[in-house]
Amino acid sequence: MLPTEASSPNTLVTIGEASKILGISTATLYRYEKQNLLVPLRTAGGHRRYSLDQLNRFKGKMGSEDFIHNRNERVATKGGSREDV
Repeated sequence: MLPTEASSPNTLVTIGEASKILGISTATLYRYEKQNLLVPLRTAGGHRRYSLDQLNRFKGKMGSEDFIHNRNERVATKGGSREDV
């Protein structure tokens, strides 16, 4: 069950929950982490956790012209498709 909007912004979610909230795959989240675009917290066991506040701020950036331009630029540089980013 995904956290609701009534949840605290400090609520932490797993990578699977984060991918559903953002509407992207976990593989894309791994790539964003490697690119330092969205870096999760780590539990003592090394598991990724994302705060709802972090995800909401990132979600706002995802639709921005700068984010789209930079994403398309990375794709063109790598010679892949937009789904590769």
